[in-house]
Amino acid sequence: FRTVIQRHRALAGLPEVDEETLSSISGVGDIPDMFLAAQRDFVIAPKHHHVLVEIKAPGVPLGAKEREQILRYARVIRESHEFDTTSTHWDLFLVSAKCSKEIDDERKQKGKPHGCLWDWDDMTVWAFEWCEMISLAREEMQLVKDHLQRTSEELSVSDYIRENFPEILGTLVNK
Repeated sequence: FRTVIQRHRALAGLPEVDEETLSSISGVGDIPDMFLAAQRDFVIAPKHHHVLVEIKAPGVPLGAKEREQILRYARVIRESHEFDTTSTHWDLFLVSAKCSKEIDDERKQKGKPHGCLWDWDDMTVWAFEWCEMISLAREEMQLVKDHLQRTSEELSVSDYIRENFPEILGTLVNK
């Protein structure tokens, strides 16, 4: 978490934290598998979006121990004053090949999106199986592909009208 804190503070335009302060943070010795950060160039809350990912080995199903680990990460971020939680939204992901029944029940709570374990204003904690993440990525890619196909068809129709019926296009543009 030492690196996550320093990178987060740099991206948020906050000063670096000295080693003594870092050492006093509970859980700072934990090592998340992946940290990703994005920043919007326009003013809208939250300006920063950070993603923290904890990946488990394929033979390790997500259970109580893994849930406690991701909750510990959430607490480090939410309870430490070294993190800017006013202009940053965090998504924490816990990922493995399988989920225990206990975790699976929590991921399917009424009123929450599938996979959501906890949801606060500044943070959402997720638990997913790899197959679900791959499926979601495929669905999103299909949406992008469909959009590009429609855009391409619209451009093709415009080109056809421009070439074969320029007088119609001229009347549409002038209106």
